[in-house]
Amino acid sequence: MKSLTPENILQVLKKDNVRHILTRMMSHRFRTDILSNYYKFKNITQTISYHGIPVTPNYLAELEISFLLKYADLPIDVVSQKFWDAMSPNDNNNHLQDHLEFEDKYSEISALVSDMVIISPVIKLFANRKHLDVVDVGSGKGNLGKMVVAINEINQSAFKDTSDYAFINKVLHTIDVLSSVQINFLNTDVYDWQDKENKLSNSKIKFEIQKNAFDIPAPNVSQDIAITKWCFHHMSKSQMLAQTKNLYRVLKPGGISVVIEGFMTKQHSLPEYVNDTSLTFKKQLWNTCNQLSYIDIWPEGPWKKECIQISEDYLNLPIEEQHDVLSFEDFFGHHLLNKRSTMPFPFTYIEADELINMFKQEGFTHEAHNFLIIGSAPIIRRGPFSARYIFRKPYPHEQ
Repeated sequence: MKSLTPENILQVLKKDNVRHILTRMMSHRFRTDILSNYYKFKNITQTISYHGIPVTPNYLAELEISFLLKYADLPIDVVSQKFWDAMSPNDNNNHLQDHLEFEDKYSEISALVSDMVIISPVIKLFANRKHLDVVDVGSGKGNLGKMVVAINEINQSAFKDTSDYAFINKVLHTIDVLSSVQINFLNTDVYDWQDKENKLSNSKIKFEIQKNAFDIPAPNVSQDIAITKWCFHHMSKSQMLAQTKNLYRVLKPGGISVVIEGFMTKQHSLPEYVNDTSLTFKKQLWNTCNQLSYIDIWPEGPWKKECIQISEDYLNLPIEEQHDVLSFEDFFGHHLLNKRSTMPFPFTYIEADELINMFKQEGFTHEAHNFLIIGSAPIIRRGPFSARYIFRKPYPHEQ
């Protein structure tokens, strides 16, 4: 597989299959009808404004891809500046400046809906605990931690309810997240997202700076759950190995490492299910898209059919072209849209079985029955085709 760098990343657009699926992914990124039709937000426009002219999401995506393809052979710094000059009216940092309000709404929904749907079942595995220590490595602004602790506190109040409807309240709230456990949440990141106006005031949530991408500032054997979301592909292979050791170090025996990462494979199923045709990746994707449990990630509407087709087409790509799609999507979002100049781009996406073996070699067990294909879900609209992996640190008697 050819090594991709920021200097040659635009070359992937010369491949017809890659360019076609990326255009569709970016078009979906610019949709606003999920906000207005599904979440019922008011004053949501159904069109995208490009330099004051209403255009469709598909037109804007085609415009951007064509622009980048036209200059693909120039140095990336030159292309980036041309892109910003052409797409950023009035010196705004983002050519979607007039839609940042909608972008923010999607971010809130993502933290509340998709992250909680993906993470809360893991928290429920510890239903017998009185206290639960959770670390979110590479947490960004810490939205997940705030949401988990806030819902936990609401549910604890409901759990103590003595009204006539107490039983109903308890049943309803325990569906969302644990009510009887006390959750302490540690956010860590290489960037100090905790600005002066947004300091974490909840005593159950703490923030610690990471010295580097593969550092976890937590004591040995201190955490029940360690979460990493879309972090590994920003590391080199040696850094990935160091991070798996860190995850193992900070977890208590029986602790869970939750890894959400861009998904890439040339296999038909997980190694554990190679002989089970009912558990191929395509069938697992179909189950996720249509199970009631994941309706908040895959809500009903015209966007669902579109995203299922994108996800299925992605799985049909050769492994190298899957890597191209994941890499360009990452570079486009971080560098071209958000101008994150310090973000590393090694594009170290690895195949699913290689990621699993990396954790197994460190001593983790892979909980294959809790593996989840997320796909290119409608709500995780700014993320790549992804999957959730669950790894467990064995108890001493299991080793």
